[in-house]
Amino acid sequence: MNERELQQALGLSEPWQILRAETDAASRRVDVWVSDQPANAGLLQRLGFGSRRPRLVRSDGERVWRHCNIGTFRCFVHTNHSPSGTLSFLGSAGAPFTNAMAMQISELLGSGASYRAVCAVLDLDFKDVWQLKRVGDREGLSVARQMGGGEEAEAAPTTSVPDLADPVWDRLVAGELNHAVKALNLRLLLSRVQSQLRGIDDKEMREIKYRELRRLFVNNERGLKGELDRLISAAR
Repeated sequence: MNERELQQALGLSEPWQILRAETDAASRRVDVWVSDQPANAGLLQRLGFGSRRPRLVRSDGERVWRHCNIGTFRCFVHTNHSPSGTLSFLGSAGAPFTNAMAMQISELLGSGASYRAVCAVLDLDFKDVWQLKRVGDREGLSVARQMGGGEEAEAAPTTSVPDLADPVWDRLVAGELNHAVKALNLRLLLSRVQSQLRGIDDKEMREIKYRELRRLFVNNERGLKGELDRLISAAR
């Protein structure tokens, strides 16, 4: 994955940029350092997925959050700067997750998924999810509502996205429609979903992942309309 693809996968926009990224294939972990400050000359050229292990010891003032997975890799976002409105997925100080990951967890729990299923599907530590719940309880919000997620956010009345009972989701996850997938964000999510569901027949877990795929189309219906049309046509 090159710099442009990684920025797209993370949802980065100016003035935020990637300073560097490190991966550990053995532990399936990606660490990405981002900043809204100008980078030093030549620093971005050092971006790449090398063989060295991630620098897990943080410097003073550095904050790190667990972000949404990239493919089958767990992703951690680091920054030395205070959270900014220009990068909406950054989390609050002391939180275990970025806002984007917290929203994903919140929506799954709000749809009725168990803590066990959420932790298994997203490869999360239960204590971190429980910490998210405690933060929500302290602020008077349920974990399923604190990020504004849930079924209501997904179920746009005028959406043309097929519902969860449509066979297109079964065929997409089974790999039968891979040839029709062009968009990078969908390819990344689909790769992760297929890996997580390989050999798993648990109905609850499969529904969670189908819902996650469907939510991507609902939230990006205009941009993914051509993608959706191709998939529906190929599935018929």
